[in-house]
Amino acid sequence: MNSKLLEVAFARIKNIATSLELEFSIHKTDLIHWHTTREKVARSEHPIVVDGECIQPAPKAVKWLGFHFENNYGTWTHYANRLALAQAAFDRIKRLSSPGSRLTPYSAGRMAKAIIIPTLLYGTKYLDPSTTMRHKMEVLLNRVKRWITNCFYSTNTNVLSAEACIMPVDLYLEQICDMASIRWLTVLRDNNIATALFPLGFPLHDSFRLPSNRRAAFSKAGGMKPKTWDSTSYTSVQRILPIDDMARRARLLFSNWPVPRKLNVWSPPDPDECEYYDNTLKQVREHIHQKWKLLNYSEYYSYRPAFRTCWRFMTINKFAASRLHQMRAGKSYLKAQKDWRNPEASVLCPRCENEPETSEHIIADCQALASARAGQPDENFDISPESLIWAENKKGWDLMKCLVSFISLNKLNFPGNMDFFPFTRASQIQS
Repeated sequence: MNSKLLEVAFARIKNIATSLELEFSIHKTDLIHWHTTREKVARSEHPIVVDGECIQPAPKAVKWLGFHFENNYGTWTHYANRLALAQAAFDRIKRLSSPGSRLTPYSAGRMAKAIIIPTLLYGTKYLDPSTTMRHKMEVLLNRVKRWITNCFYSTNTNVLSAEACIMPVDLYLEQICDMASIRWLTVLRDNNIATALFPLGFPLHDSFRLPSNRRAAFSKAGGMKPKTWDSTSYTSVQRILPIDDMARRARLLFSNWPVPRKLNVWSPPDPDECEYYDNTLKQVREHIHQKWKLLNYSEYYSYRPAFRTCWRFMTINKFAASRLHQMRAGKSYLKAQKDWRNPEASVLCPRCENEPETSEHIIADCQALASARAGQPDENFDISPESLIWAENKKGWDLMKCLVSFISLNKLNFPGNMDFFPFTRASQIQS
């Protein structure tokens, strides 16, 4: 029955296209029969005849504008393809920067944000990845972060995120969805079909809407109606349609109604609307950044990621920057920063043999390096989170250059005579 309806619908669309002197490319047409996850039915194999050509259903999914749609509305195929593409991109990009030379950590991070992350998260505005797929995405991003910072595999992943200045996947997904909701709500309704499909009760700046039958599937006897955008229930078994979910999300993002209009040339908004729109975007970014700062960081890690920027020392050469990344992250070549490889080793500083070899001790307190610090102010060796050395100004940059020079000249946190590579997993040490 559905196949016949499709054939009739195509004939109607073709007649309209012919009147406009347009043609369809039949050999590029894909066919898939949809069903919900609750419908325990076998995959339909019924073909359709379009303009005299027989089109067979796609085996698993159809591709359209980079999206892979499964017949049960699943997202696994789409994100499995995105993950493979991002992995392939990373395999090529990482050749540009070895652990000790070539690209700086800043440049490596910029490439990751410009190529790998957009490739991996393409489509997250519309398709929600499963929990398992999110974990796989996070695993890939953790590899990218280690490539940027040269941190060890034993480094805490939240700490690694702050050091590489790349958020966890869940925070990226939340920010992308919030930003998409704001953009769709603030564009002109007659220029965007998705915006014109928002519920009539939602306080947009005009009442123009397109007719929609999206709730017709729930109007049959025994069907459970979906939740509306103004529903306060978050635990019910009722489903919420994507357009209503976006309206619900936007209800929490905009503090004043109606929502503003985005800047456009057809109907320019007032200056107050432009300011309201920009402030809302800024609030979303600040909210996500605050959640990033409140992650469950390890007790020994007292630094927090900067807002929309990177650490200043990431612009120096990669080997020198990685000395700081590793010491700050709590997993380095220093004796006191242990992991599973050296649980029984002595923590005493090999230079002075008096105190544990921590990053604070080796930089500011070790008596064996007192002569190297002589004549320099104490602020050159203050690496606390509140220190001016991390400031985004000329004073901070001058202090940072002195610290990096001190670390390089005295070979602090340099690889020693060890039997394993710093990025080796436990299962690979004996191989």
